[in-house]
Amino acid sequence: MLVVFVKTLLKNHPRLYNFCAQTRSVLKQAAENHKIIFTCRNWTSNPYVRSMLKVLLTPYCLLKYFYVKSDDNRSGLAFVLIAKNEAPYIEEWLNFHRKQGVSHFIIYNNESTDNFREVLQPYIDSGLVSYHVINGKPRQLDAYNMAIHDYGHKFRYMGFIDADEFVFVRNNTYRGGGA
Repeated sequence: MLVVFVKTLLKNHPRLYNFCAQTRSVLKQAAENHKIIFTCRNWTSNPYVRSMLKVLLTPYCLLKYFYVKSDDNRSGLAFVLIAKNEAPYIEEWLNFHRKQGVSHFIIYNNESTDNFREVLQPYIDSGLVSYHVINGKPRQLDAYNMAIHDYGHKFRYMGFIDADEFVFVRNNTYRGGGA
């Protein structure tokens, strides 16, 4: 009975209906972009299992959406990269962007078969690189969303680029942690 009343009320008030639809869309997006959902996608590629996990975890994700951890002392620029088999080029990419003022790198390894981790190890040890492994084929947006959730409160700016892209800063006087 209550459901019928609510549906009738919403049909008679289009502004209220649009507001509810927009709210539902925002909450759905918040639940789908939570770190625990991305982690579950690493466990399985079965669409049925993924959808069941999402249904079970959505209430938790929505609660975490309303608790936003922010830090007023955010500073610096971090670049987020998801890469596969980029070991021969990654050192040049890191050194170039350090000289352009990038203070931190968040790198996701998507099933590389080369010595990607070994090349990055000195940068990881120095704290310049945060290194993560992500599995599966279409995972670029998941990696970006995970970076926002995990590191967004630490950095003032975040850039999302590929390993074959180089950002050049004209009149760069900052020089970040590089040169």
